[in-house]
Amino acid sequence: MFDLNLRKHDWVLFGVMIMLAVFGLVMIFSTTLNAQSAVEGRGAFRLQVMYLLLGLFLYFFLSGINYRILQPLAKPLFVLSTLLLFMVLLIGSQGKEVARWFDFGIVHLQPAEIAKLTMVIVLSSVLAGRSRYASSFHFMFDTLLILLVPIGLILIQPDLGTAMIFIALWLGMMVGIGVDIRYLFYSISSLLAMIPLAWPFLKDYQKQRLISFIDPASDPRGSGYNAIQAKIAVGAGGILGVGLGQGTQSRFKFLPVRHTDFIFSVVAEELGIIGASILLVLFALLLLRILRAAAAAQDNFGRYLSIGFFSVFLAQIFINIGMNISIMPVTGVPLPFISYGGSSLWLSLAMLGFIQSIVSHTQSAEYTRDIGHMRLVIH
Repeated sequence: MFDLNLRKHDWVLFGVMIMLAVFGLVMIFSTTLNAQSAVEGRGAFRLQVMYLLLGLFLYFFLSGINYRILQPLAKPLFVLSTLLLFMVLLIGSQGKEVARWFDFGIVHLQPAEIAKLTMVIVLSSVLAGRSRYASSFHFMFDTLLILLVPIGLILIQPDLGTAMIFIALWLGMMVGIGVDIRYLFYSISSLLAMIPLAWPFLKDYQKQRLISFIDPASDPRGSGYNAIQAKIAVGAGGILGVGLGQGTQSRFKFLPVRHTDFIFSVVAEELGIIGASILLVLFALLLLRILRAAAAAQDNFGRYLSIGFFSVFLAQIFINIGMNISIMPVTGVPLPFISYGGSSLWLSLAMLGFIQSIVSHTQSAEYTRDIGHMRLVIH
């Protein structure tokens, strides 16, 4: 079942992945040069290197398995993912009024990151098994019901950013199966209309974040502080930037969580428009290679997996960069490969591992036919 054939690898995708990972290590090293604590200091850089090495083992392992074995595992994975999301509410480590991770010492595991991967598998399995006679609306409704379970548990944590990613995942999958655009318009309109209904259930700091998103100056030293400092950092970089490790917003700690949520602001300040543009080009190449895998996939399950992973990557990139330039509310969504954190990095590498599996098995698809007592395998 395990067959890692490197000749069939998408080496362009692999190269882009490595460049993004190295880019992330450089920026984490730069943002932690002057940090005093072990968490934000050189320890963070060393841990990220360890996370990357472990993640590469995961990447090559998943690249070598046949992605089709995931389809019958969809239900157990859904149950496991839901159980982990429930357990983190009961026994997970807490910080800043949220309970999002299990603390295993040097490793903090976020069930929400696992849920992103498993829900792509679950939705792809459901959609791949659909009858061609079923209406688009039927599958829109069914898949949305499935997603409401993890979304509900994630909102309880609370984690608005990850919930937004699940909505983006669902929309991407619906576009992928060719849902009538009218149904999508009605669905999006309904979701937007329901936003005011969720207001009473938001915590005070979440409400203030949304208010500050609309008007950061309303609380410049509180919930609007992050957004204001991020925009200052982005604007200070100019064309060429001020140089690695020389960003004043980072060096003097004006910019909070600069090695995680706001690392794109550090990129823009220290490497300027050119550095930020290079990063965006790398992300664009990554997304294009994933779409290429989706277009070449020989079965619906592989195609939908690719579309799902594409949607998750695109949503995370858009939300993170958006909150750095104040077009999205601050939600704590990491930037793939660039932000510090093991769970996020492993999720990204796992998704690309499965993409490589789809690419490899597309090029070496096997079709079997029984002829008498013989089994003919056609490559």
